[in-house]
Amino acid sequence: MRRWQWLLLAIARIGQAHADGAPGVSLVVQLAGTNDKLGRLDADVVERARTVTQLVANLTRAGREVRVLTSGGIDAENHLGIPRLRTSHWELCRDLLVSFGLPLGILLSPGMPALSLVDEAIMCHDLVRNLTRSRDPAGSSPKRNSSLRIYVVTNRYYASRAEYVFGVAFSRCSKMNSQVQVIAVPDGSAQNALEKEAMRRRSKQEVEALRQLHNASSRNSSDVLRSDAHFRTTLAFLRCASQRSQPAHTSRRDAAPTAKRLHGSTSMGKDKSRDGRLYDGTGHGVLYVSLLFIAGPTSLFLALLARRCGIPFRMPQLFSKEDRSPSGKSRSLLIAQIAIIVIFLVLNSALSLLNRWALGPLGGMRFPLIVTATHMQLGCSALTPVMVLDKDYSSTLTAHLSNRWKALCLIAVLNGSQIALNNYSLVFIELSMDQVVRSMAPVVVAAIAAAIDGIVPPIHELLTIVVIAYSVALTVQQGMQSTHSSPFGVLISAASTVTQCLQITLAGRLMASHAKLDAFQMTFYTGPISFATIIPIALALEFGTFCRDLEASPRVVLGYLLGSSLLAVMYNIALFHALRMLSPQGTAILGNVKVVLLMVLTAVILEEIWSWPALQVIGAVTTFVASIYYSTCLRRKPG
Repeated sequence: MRRWQWLLLAIARIGQAHADGAPGVSLVVQLAGTNDKLGRLDADVVERARTVTQLVANLTRAGREVRVLTSGGIDAENHLGIPRLRTSHWELCRDLLVSFGLPLGILLSPGMPALSLVDEAIMCHDLVRNLTRSRDPAGSSPKRNSSLRIYVVTNRYYASRAEYVFGVAFSRCSKMNSQVQVIAVPDGSAQNALEKEAMRRRSKQEVEALRQLHNASSRNSSDVLRSDAHFRTTLAFLRCASQRSQPAHTSRRDAAPTAKRLHGSTSMGKDKSRDGRLYDGTGHGVLYVSLLFIAGPTSLFLALLARRCGIPFRMPQLFSKEDRSPSGKSRSLLIAQIAIIVIFLVLNSALSLLNRWALGPLGGMRFPLIVTATHMQLGCSALTPVMVLDKDYSSTLTAHLSNRWKALCLIAVLNGSQIALNNYSLVFIELSMDQVVRSMAPVVVAAIAAAIDGIVPPIHELLTIVVIAYSVALTVQQGMQSTHSSPFGVLISAASTVTQCLQITLAGRLMASHAKLDAFQMTFYTGPISFATIIPIALALEFGTFCRDLEASPRVVLGYLLGSSLLAVMYNIALFHALRMLSPQGTAILGNVKVVLLMVLTAVILEEIWSWPALQVIGAVTTFVASIYYSTCLRRKPG
């Protein structure tokens, strides 16, 4: 988004607050900080967000209309041709403020894609100046009854430079009647998370940076400025000095590399091509959704046409009953079985890691519901030829649909909902944390069984359930304190787990009197219904975001959607053969190995667990050990 577009949107939002007749408007600006390559915000940024939340609450109680503006851009660094972090720093700060309870309606969007402190001051200056001019068409002087107050929130070690730069930006020569106050977050509140030596180093760097700013402004005679031209020249000098004196820790990997000084007047006619590109993005989004809708009917039509033409097809049977018997085993068969298990584990890990990369801060694709709908529709479409052409499947197709349609519809709605919620949680929490929360499934299943059937588990299972619940709570609580997890994301992941447990429980009851369906049949029967359940909500909530991302990075977006769908189909095939090959005990062991392998890969590839506190790691390990023990106890039960 160009600077003038950001400026017009921000002016409209704040101008609306003025027009509503509020007793006064306050603009709270949270200055940018730093985050790592996974989008985790530093502790000082979190403390700023807490202060902003409290400040907004106080201003609201005082009867003032409040708008909040976050700052920070995005890194242009690429890895294998793909941007490492597609989520701007201001978006990460906005999501954190929302998780702290701030209403989304008071947050200005988009935020400031600022490169440095001086850029932040200039963008705020131009925003307020253009707002004042829009309210006073004569442009001679700002209205004296203007009550816009600007609160700049930063840390104490950064406050002196912020006071100086914003003081220049909103000095008397700027010809604006806005009051600016810098709110300094006490260093003591961030002292627990940042090492004392690092804090002293930052303070020392800030002193040197402030000294260079003073020298630059004095060379430009900023103390005797008398005109707006001199004022903006001073700001230009301050920017140069700021870039020269930018300390190592503030050369932000989250800052926009193309940040330039805003100019108050920009002609909208100069960028008409941008509107055309936005239209193309919307058109491409409509085209993609349309193709998604016709994918299923097209696949069914082609399968029926192939059947009409007599094209033979039969599902290959890799493992027959004779092969699974002890006398039928051979070395080649054992190698094939191991290969199936390895392929299953690789595909499961690849699909999970790819989803976290794309939906998390690294990929920045904020349309998890559209992703889920795509997987459902394309997965079903890919299996349609198998279900129609294979005689074993096609012969039972009508019977299954006529006798089980109610149960299949309910299972499809629950299955689509739990997958959509799980993908949605990956936008806000780490994949490792998601796996920990989903490990609460035994607790939920036991609670459902106790509520419906009155079944109380044995004492050793009950103690194991208590250990799982306590370990998950410890892991989540430590994750909240270390700012690696969003409460909203944890809540969404927990909702997905509960929905999955309901699906398993109800499926067992509703399908008990019928023959068991395999992975292919369940995907084929439930896919269209799950798609129909998810797609209306996805289009209502995410279509605009999807179109913008599709316009900005069409190859990355389409590559992820189609590639992950292909992975999902291959995963279903591997799961189909693995379940037919393994016994129930082997299936349980494979599930536990899958979780452990995924945790190891997230630590190595996504570097998630290395930054966890010790108690959080202990809680996660205890959770998985207890879950493995609990599943072993269940498998030992007779019947």
